[in-house]
Amino acid sequence: MQLLRPWLALVLACTCAAAAPAASAAAIGANGSDVTLGRPLDYAVMVRLAPDESLDPRCVTAQVTLGEHPLPASQVQTVVRMESADLAQVRVLTTRPVDEPVVDVVVNAGCRNPLARRFVVLADPPVTPASIAAPAFAAAPPAVVASPADAAAPPAAMAARAGGPAPPAAMAASAGAAALPAVADAGAAL
Repeated sequence: MQLLRPWLALVLACTCAAAAPAASAAAIGANGSDVTLGRPLDYAVMVRLAPDESLDPRCVTAQVTLGEHPLPASQVQTVVRMESADLAQVRVLTTRPVDEPVVDVVVNAGCRNPLARRFVVLADPPVTPASIAAPAFAAAPPAVVASPADAAAPPAAMAARAGGPAPPAAMAASAGAAALPAVADAGAAL
């Protein structure tokens, strides 16, 4: 009876090893895809396989939850593309646009004993032409603060200090003439 136990353990170990799945996916990791509100999900995941493994696309599934609303399987698709002999990219696609800021993606890879990995992704706000435009404060010309020394200077000199174009000669003459009495009045009041 004692001799039978070691052989039984060896037979049991060999049977379990033979029953191991053909594609159990050694590791699953995120690929850093962008998720945007208002667009269908297109999320990439990398699956690293053991040297003797292969990944059957029929053995890859995904579940997607937008906020607290799980999507039906009919709105979720997976696409498997082999990058190399031991690395596959799994893209999780949805037909429904992302309408919640929190997206939960669960990827299962493998036929008999699938390896599951959960990713929680925060969706970016939608990109619109208005959000691409430069901020309003960047387009405004710099403000010119007049000092007492600038009040006596002609407008062309003030424009040159501010980095702007000099005013036309007729405007400069009328602006300079109007500014000088004000300075004289300000000096008389002191």
